[in-house]
Amino acid sequence: MKKANLVLAAALAAAGVTTVATGLLTPATAVAQSAPQKIGAKMLKPLKAAQEAIGAKNWEAAIASLTEAQAIEPKTPYEAFMVDELGWYARLQTKDYKGAEESLARAVSSGFVAEADVPQRQKALAQLNYQLQDYAKAVEYGNKYLAAAPGSADIGALVAQSKFLQDDFAGARATVEQITAGQAKPDEQLLLIGLRSNYELKDRPGTVRSLESLVRHYPSAKYWEDLLNNQLYETKSDRDLRALYRLIADTQTMNRPEEYSEAAATLMTGGFPTEARKLLEKGIAAGAFQGESLTRANVPGLLPAGGSIRLAGYPDTATGWLAQLLLSLFVLLLSTAMLVFSSSRLPMTKPSSAIWP
Repeated sequence: MKKANLVLAAALAAAGVTTVATGLLTPATAVAQSAPQKIGAKMLKPLKAAQEAIGAKNWEAAIASLTEAQAIEPKTPYEAFMVDELGWYARLQTKDYKGAEESLARAVSSGFVAEADVPQRQKALAQLNYQLQDYAKAVEYGNKYLAAAPGSADIGALVAQSKFLQDDFAGARATVEQITAGQAKPDEQLLLIGLRSNYELKDRPGTVRSLESLVRHYPSAKYWEDLLNNQLYETKSDRDLRALYRLIADTQTMNRPEEYSEAAATLMTGGFPTEARKLLEKGIAAGAFQGESLTRANVPGLLPAGGSIRLAGYPDTATGWLAQLLLSLFVLLLSTAMLVFSSSRLPMTKPSSAIWP
């Protein structure tokens, strides 16, 4: 298997986590004489001009009118709210995320936003602050939104990733566990953040559990590869190693020559030479062995005759010594088997567990 693929590598961007959902949001209040609170005639003119420009998607004209309105003093609290309520939306369209965040934060804290509209604005604030790399505020607003929408996968991932980027790996993992608890099929990006958090915490059992969840819900070669690679570090007995190597071969995640060689050696010492030979043949056919690594694959007595197999004398390369060692082990197995079945000549003791499966 290849090196464990545990890095997120733009997973959030691919999932659209960092994109502000502008389609869900519009200014909440129209500018009119019949507004909930009175707007002075001096302020009304630039605000109406800004709203008309927004309706025409003329963002530059809208911002110019809002700049004019912002300069008018004094302003009532409601007039200041209206400047911000139109301002964050216009600035968002021009990707002025800092200006949009400042205006939207003031509008939300003003008390004039309808209660039903507050959660979506908190969601937008979480996304804006993530874009601005203010991860602490992204977590703050994201958690406020999650209080109203606890099952939100995209904001859950944003909050978890924001914690992760502040090196709060335990907090990131806790957020993932909270969001995914009880879900029939947790979001893949959340599981990936949980995986990376466990990895950074050096929690190997947690890492394996995360990989198991990914394999269960989103089976793919890369997740099988990481899972089985982690299991190799944990597997100690020869019997379990043979079972694991068979699973690696069955999931088609065996791709390095040393893996084929190690698996074949484990199978052969366990008494499965035919299976070991077939596995090496499969590796050669797949092109895993090239040049020097092909010599390592040519274990005498396993592969068909006719290849560049060293049969006479001792090998003259380090890789050849591996082949000689494997051959010696195979001969040792045959000798031991002959002794076991010759009990009429020699009293036999129980075979060593290091040799017999």
